[in-house]
Amino acid sequence: MAVWFIPPTHHLLHVRVPTLTRHMKQEHVNDFLDRGRLRLTSLESFRKHPDEALSDGEEGVIDMSMSNPNAQGQALLFVQQCYVMCTSSNQFDPDRVAWNADSGFRIIDPIGFSNAIAGHVPGFKAGHVGACDYTDEPDVVLNSDEPLVPPDKHPGGPDGYFREMMARQEKHAIPGLFSKARRFLPDSEYRFLWFTDGKPEQELFIDCPEARGYCAALEP
Repeated sequence: MAVWFIPPTHHLLHVRVPTLTRHMKQEHVNDFLDRGRLRLTSLESFRKHPDEALSDGEEGVIDMSMSNPNAQGQALLFVQQCYVMCTSSNQFDPDRVAWNADSGFRIIDPIGFSNAIAGHVPGFKAGHVGACDYTDEPDVVLNSDEPLVPPDKHPGGPDGYFREMMARQEKHAIPGLFSKARRFLPDSEYRFLWFTDGKPEQELFIDCPEARGYCAALEP
């Protein structure tokens, strides 16, 4: 699937978006194809996945490394207010990415699919769609050539310093939600995130029949 858009420079750009596969058990595939029934899960629920091979205790936990000429540090950010759905861009090796599923469906238009679901997420604020990166290093590395102003010399005092650091971390947190350990590399994961204005349920079941228009059944 391709998306065309015109950025501020007014040059037409062509962005290729892959066809994705959502692996599920056949009964859940039938529910989706029949009436658009889908299950979204919270990042907290992902961390507690009962299958050891699929479980990732670092879901929603962002390891951020920050470096300035006069200071280095590391922070762990816990992201809670988000629903997630995982798919794969690997279409030809299902045995490695099926996540204990015996079937699935194709997502031909990931952008349209994500937008359709957003309309059914209570308190929806923002969505993010993209491929995962795989690394055993920190999820986000921030290097700055500007010296860090310590709390006692910050124009806003210690409170101002704290607010600046939090804003800096939050600004760069999203890429960390697309970072996975290298052991998950065979999944070729492409994920959807839907942020809400409150704490999400562990699981959210929605009926979104319009999402089917952006999908197709798996080939026999």
